[in-house]
Amino acid sequence: MLQNQAYAWKEENSNLQNEHNKQLAEIYGNNQKDIEDVKKRHSCIVKSLKDEINNQKSNIQLLEKQSLQKEREFKEKISRLQLQYEDRIKDMISAEMKEINIKNLNGIVRSPLSYYY
Repeated sequence: MLQNQAYAWKEENSNLQNEHNKQLAEIYGNNQKDIEDVKKRHSCIVKSLKDEINNQKSNIQLLEKQSLQKEREFKEKISRLQLQYEDRIKDMISAEMKEINIKNLNGIVRSPLSYYY
């Protein structure tokens, strides 16, 4: 009788242990699944952030190139304008000199020395 009781307790203990192990395996399995899901989400987020960083780097490089191009264009425009104004000033001076020479030739403007001759 005690032997039957001991066998029954052993059987019950074994069943409880099996049930306990099943629950632990289920919990562990769920935790592993959750861990894997978190790892996947984390890797997706990291990849997305890396892609965004690379995209922003590309945008910055493009903006730098555009900025350098605009700067070159601006310097070229300033240089052209400067040459145009220098040419205009030379033309104005030349025209003024021609007018002075014409006036001198016509005797409109006389040199102070010309009064002595």
